[in-house]
Amino acid sequence: MAFIPLEYTALFTLVFTTFSREWTNNIFIKDTDETAWTATTLETMADAIATWYEAVYDLTTGVDTELTRIRAYSQHSETAPFTVVEVGSAGTLVGSLLPLSNSLVVTLQSDTRGRSGRGRVYVTGIREADAVGNLVDTSHADSVVAAWDQLMFTTIPAVGAGTYRPVVAQRHSDGSPLLFGITHELASVRYSSRRIYSQRRRTS
Repeated sequence: MAFIPLEYTALFTLVFTTFSREWTNNIFIKDTDETAWTATTLETMADAIATWYEAVYDLTTGVDTELTRIRAYSQHSETAPFTVVEVGSAGTLVGSLLPLSNSLVVTLQSDTRGRSGRGRVYVTGIREADAVGNLVDTSHADSVVAAWDQLMFTTIPAVGAGTYRPVVAQRHSDGSPLLFGITHELASVRYSSRRIYSQRRRTS
C-alpha cells in the first residue's frame, strides 16, 4: 500500500507487554505551527508520554503490564525522522487479570462526524476485580478515561512551544486513498460503553 503523508503530524506507538505478550496503541500528534518533526522533537514528545505513564496511567494499570517502549514516526514523508524511546515502566495495581483478548474501548472523538472523525485506544490487562460481569467497573473506567484525557489535553499541549495537538488521522475517503491525509483535532476522550470487548487482533 502506498504511503499517504500527514503533514506536520507524527505517529506515536505505545508498545505494552503483559505476560510477555505485546499489544499496542497508536496516537497521532500534529504541530499546529506547521513545523516539521525532527528526531529531537519526536524524542521530547515520547519522553513526555513516558512521564505521563509513570505518573498517571500506571495508577490504572496492573503490575503485570509494562509500557516497554514508544516508537515515534514523523508522517510527513517516507524518509521523515523516526526514533524509539525505551521506557520499561510497569503498572501499580495488584490482582489477577482477565484474558488479554479482553479490552475496554476508549474513543478519541474529534468534531468531525462519522468513522473518519474518531479514533480508538484499547485498554487491555484489566483486573478481574475491576470487572462486573461483562462490564468494566464504573470507577475504573472513569479513571482510565481521565488518564487518557490528561495525556491528550494537558500533557501533549504542554510540550515545547505549546503548539502540539492530538488528532485523528484520515487517509481514505469513500473507500479511496487520499493523496494527502487529513487530520481532525481531538475534542474529547470517552467510552460509549463499559462493555468488555474481545480484541484478539490487538495482541501478538
